Amino acid sequence: MKKLIFAFSLFVIFLTTVFPSTGSAVEMSAGVYTWYTWWDMAESDGSKSEVDPALLYGPALSVGFSNDFSLTFVFLYGQFDVEQKDSFGQYNIEVSRMDGDIALNYRLNSFMKVYLGAKYTSYNYEMGADDNTAGISVDFESTVFGPGSGISITLPLGNSFYFIGNLGGFYLLGEQESSVSGLPTTKYDCKNYGLNTGVSVAYYIEPASTTISLGGRYQHIKTWVEGTDGESDQKDTEKFYGITLSATYSFSI
Repeated sequence: MKKLIFAFSLFVIFLTTVFPSTGSAVEMSAGVYTWYTWWDMAESDGSKSEVDPALLYGPALSVGFSNDFSLTFVFLYGQFDVEQKDSFGQYNIEVSRMDGDIALNYRLNSFMKVYLGAKYTSYNYEMGADDNTAGISVDFESTVFGPGSGISITLPLGNSFYFIGNLGGFYLLGEQESSVSGLPTTKYDCKNYGLNTGVSVAYYIEPASTTISLGGRYQHIKTWVEGTDGESDQKDTEKFYGITLSATYSFSI
């Protein structure tokens, strides 16, 4: 989380330095972004997981510094109920997940933009001995952070409706940290890389200066965790997909 705030601060400082105020208005939008999400969790060592879909939600902000450059920021938080089974027992876990994106966008033409930014994701859970048949307690946290880039399009459909699509990739580095039943904490280097894509239909309500958007989003992630004590590296795939709904209010300062 601290890395996400730090990166956002750097972007603001950079943009306000490179694009100083010229006395003209700065276009902004602020609102709420939600993602009703299904999670195909990475599974290893013969484990099987059933994950209930969950609602991720959080703020969505945009700042237009010129006709060509803008900064966007989205941060999401939610909790997934997970039932996991392996050779040792059955576990009931409530997993908290955070997903944040910051992007500097450049307009190529009236319909297309490219963006370069940073992505942050983390998830963690605390499981007591009463939450599983193996009778163990576990504290676990995974945090990754890194660059991302991509392209987006906006096409007018008429009558204040717009089609919006985006496709991007990311490469994230970080660490997993866990402790089991009071044993010393273990840490492992990890990385995530993959793609993020989404489509939506937006409607602009002009009297209220508000945009409502409904669509879908998909993330495909390859995960890698370093091996320890002679064990081989762990490699898995996980997917996030679901329905998005957002509402943002536009204004000038």
